[in-house]
Amino acid sequence: MVGCEDRLGSIEGRRTALEQIERLCLAVLARRRRLDKEEEGRRVGRRWLVEPEEGERKSGGGGGDAREQRSRARETSLSGNQTITSRGGRFVLGFFTPPGSGGNYYIGIWYGEISVLTPAWVANRVTPITDQTTSELKISDDGNLVLLNQFKSVIWSTNVTTIPSSDSTVVAVILDNGNLQLRDGSNSSLVFWQSFDHPTDTWLPGAKLGFNKITKRSQHLTSWKNKVDPSPGIFTFEMDPTGLSQYLILWNMSRIYWASVLWDGHLSSLVPVGFMYHMQVVNDTDEMYITFTADVANHSMYRVVLDNDTGQIQVQVWIENSK
Repeated sequence: MVGCEDRLGSIEGRRTALEQIERLCLAVLARRRRLDKEEEGRRVGRRWLVEPEEGERKSGGGGGDAREQRSRARETSLSGNQTITSRGGRFVLGFFTPPGSGGNYYIGIWYGEISVLTPAWVANRVTPITDQTTSELKISDDGNLVLLNQFKSVIWSTNVTTIPSSDSTVVAVILDNGNLQLRDGSNSSLVFWQSFDHPTDTWLPGAKLGFNKITKRSQHLTSWKNKVDPSPGIFTFEMDPTGLSQYLILWNMSRIYWASVLWDGHLSSLVPVGFMYHMQVVNDTDEMYITFTADVANHSMYRVVLDNDTGQIQVQVWIENSK
């Protein structure tokens, strides 16, 4: 009997020792993985979806303290119902689905202070995803902002080739004017890409619509296909690519549907008088464009949009109590 008890005690002791060794090995492996990840981060640089001073990531709940902590957090990706809100809460970046679209999801920017979902910009308007929980918006190793679908295939990218060496810090920031910027983390004036240069159907205050005389590229609006499908529709609003000082609405990118009068140096020849915004036209050796600022003291929100049904440029103002 004594011999059996000694043998059982010996077995239990060896089992305990093996468990301790196993825990030690797991701890070593975990540390090794963490060190490898840190080394990879040093090797490819730091990629953040939001700067701590410029935005916050929301996943629901939380009070003021939690909001402050989130605003200081740096995130590396965005998926599911997670969103990033501009500092003042005016615009939100995240996945959305237009009501009635049949479950198609898009990465977009919408108004944060409007109770009805109102997208102002769409990234993957040509290629929707069907599962936002396994899709991911992130900054890739080469510094580009990319959208991965559930199969981890890139379906949309900023596709910038001028991002510096891989040891730099690259951040993506949603600003309070609705502009999504991909820029240098230590120099906010060094912008590699911005959504203002790639508008969809909505023209926001501060953005410009025009034509670059050197690159021959334009910033133009393209209507949605219909109210539930943000893919490119049949109407386009752009500066005359021939260099004439006028704006055109094209049907199917080929036929002139409408043309403004030639600009004679007076803004009244391009826009109606009495609108509650201030226009500016720039025409120099490099580019020609028009931009505007809104009179936010009188109206809460502006939406200049190319209507998908009529092809008209509509100036819409949202007043919350009127819906």
